[in-house]
Amino acid sequence: MKRLVKNVSKDKTFHSCQIPLGLVEMLIKSSTREGDSIFVLFGGSGSELLKCKELKRNFISCEIHPKYYNMILERLANGGEIPPQYRLEFIKNRMNFDVAAANQPKILPDFS
Repeated sequence: MKRLVKNVSKDKTFHSCQIPLGLVEMLIKSSTREGDSIFVLFGGSGSELLKCKELKRNFISCEIHPKYYNMILERLANGGEIPPQYRLEFIKNRMNFDVAAANQPKILPDFS
C-alpha cells in the first residue's frame, strides 16, 4: 500500500504521518475564519494544533496514544518546540553533529 503523505516534516518526530504544515495552513485558511473552532480528529504530533493556535483558531482534538498525547501537551506548553526524547534517532544524531561541528575550531589547510 502506497502512502499518500510521508513523514516529510522538517521537525520529524517518531510519529509516522506528519502532514506538511503548508498544506495544513492552506486548508485551515480556506475553510475557517479567525475564532472558528476546528476538530482535529487525530492529535498526532500536535503540529496541526499548533498551526490552529498560530492562526487564531480554537481546536478540539483526540489522541489515544499516551506518547503522542504527552508530546502534544509539552509542545503546546513550550511554543511548539519538540523535546529531544520525541525526535527520531537520526535527527537527534544530526543535531548533535551540527552542534559539535559548530564548536570545532576552523583549521585551514596549509597550501604553502
